[in-house]
Amino acid sequence: MSQPFRILNFIGGEDAGHYHRAICPARYCGEILRGTVSFSCQKDILSDAPDKFQAVMLEGVISEDLVGKLSAFQRKGMKIIWGVDDDFTCIPPWNAAREKFVSGWMGGYHWAKQNADFILTTGDHLASTFAPHPRVYACPNLVETHHYAGAVRTPVKLEDGRQRPLRIVWAGSPTHQADLELLVEPVTTILAKFHGRAEFIFVGECHPEIRRRHWCNGVREMGAVRLEDYVWMLKSLAADIWLCPLIEHPFNYSRSQLKPAEGMALGLPVIASRIRTYDGVLEDGVTGIYADASPESWIEAIAALIEDEALRDNLGAAGQAAAADKFSWTSAAAVQPWLKFFRDVAGVNGGN
Repeated sequence: MSQPFRILNFIGGEDAGHYHRAICPARYCGEILRGTVSFSCQKDILSDAPDKFQAVMLEGVISEDLVGKLSAFQRKGMKIIWGVDDDFTCIPPWNAAREKFVSGWMGGYHWAKQNADFILTTGDHLASTFAPHPRVYACPNLVETHHYAGAVRTPVKLEDGRQRPLRIVWAGSPTHQADLELLVEPVTTILAKFHGRAEFIFVGECHPEIRRRHWCNGVREMGAVRLEDYVWMLKSLAADIWLCPLIEHPFNYSRSQLKPAEGMALGLPVIASRIRTYDGVLEDGVTGIYADASPESWIEAIAALIEDEALRDNLGAAGQAAAADKFSWTSAAAVQPWLKFFRDVAGVNGGN
């Protein structure tokens, strides 16, 4: 009986990128491809790796001190798989990673771009930036939808007849600073129009102007949480509406569809920017709402959801069902690009 093709998944950090692009593929694809491809997630790449594995998979930036080791591995016949989820060629000024890339990551990036045996991206646009590399694949970020199910729900109307504020949530990192500018005026207008009936919760980052205008007056800010607590925290918020703003910028075209997928998996009505990044994620008016770049468009979408409980419920339920089909690691259809990728790396076709 032949041995499975062995892949070392290098876990270089405790961040969402490594979880979604290294740990989850090993967990779910490893089960499906059992006997054909095997995975081992490790935090170190030891010098004897080529004796134990036939490929090593790295996610994100590759430090320049790893380049020599990876080159030596290739000379011993080991395949290098480079996973990348950002377009490092157009990092905008507001992104804190820009300085780090220029000062310490650029060498590793160019080495991987030229020498990796396989390049694994999050989408077709990012994949196109690596042409004419012969082995570039696009495998979407998927979510463990079963972990998001069962989010806390609390009645809008309280026992004393009053109505609690609807919780409108955005979650992300400081790399979205410019995207949050899309929400500055909508937050101000919505809080004024629906005084006491709405509050905004920003998880991980808040635009400074929103903070200046509304801190502790309709706006709450929660700091970044540990990855292992993230989904639990989102579920415990008892949120009502999920926001996914993205401005038109080349860097944003390489982002994944993870944010709207998370909101859908939570069973929340999602409002997302009408941008190529999110094309096909929502069925507008059925599984979510698209908003244009104007403040008026975001105000209209948020207000419609605040005023219509049935619309919130219907969009949330339909979105959650769509997420289970399109963005779940347990969806047979959604996981197919990942399975094809690993089979191609291993040089096998069909099978499990």
